[in-house]
Amino acid sequence: MRSTNIFGVNWAMLSALRIAAPAARVDPQSLRVLAAVRLRPHQPSYLLVGGRGALGRTCIGAQAGPVAPRFFCPEQLAGRVAIVNVGVVAHYGTYWPIYIGGVVSAAVTRITVWTAGMRYTDMRSGKPVVHLQGPQVVFRRGYKTWGTFESFDAQPVPWHARIDFYGVHGKLASLPLRFTHPGSYVFVR
Repeated sequence: MRSTNIFGVNWAMLSALRIAAPAARVDPQSLRVLAAVRLRPHQPSYLLVGGRGALGRTCIGAQAGPVAPRFFCPEQLAGRVAIVNVGVVAHYGTYWPIYIGGVVSAAVTRITVWTAGMRYTDMRSGKPVVHLQGPQVVFRRGYKTWGTFESFDAQPVPWHARIDFYGVHGKLASLPLRFTHPGSYVFVR
């Protein structure tokens, strides 16, 4: 790996994942970044990595900011559709930011994220009309080759969202998110 990559992540930022990898029977030298984001300066990144497991199959590592990294190999992911990092950021002013990022299985063709209270202003009539915003498509098969997705919304009400995962024949799973305080989380659905 070069000193940095397109995400601006260097080996030092992957140290917690590299240390945790052997316990999950993942080769630490095989780790490659799938997605990375830092929500605030000088705080740990939210990382998703792929690495080679003991049987040579791909395992996914997830580190949600300061939370201890976790690895998921094919045997733990059977019947699951996604690994999701969630960052719930302290509210500022009248907004409650929530970061959602993840990686999905090949069965997923579309993902929508709905956040409570999100609105948009329609100016087509010349007079502003405020509407509630419905679910937003954050992933559609073919948009991204690695199956990663991200959403970052600063909603006008305390943290409340829902992620819906769809396949060819309809909804595969939902992940409701409701939080009362800031934090970092990893979910498998």
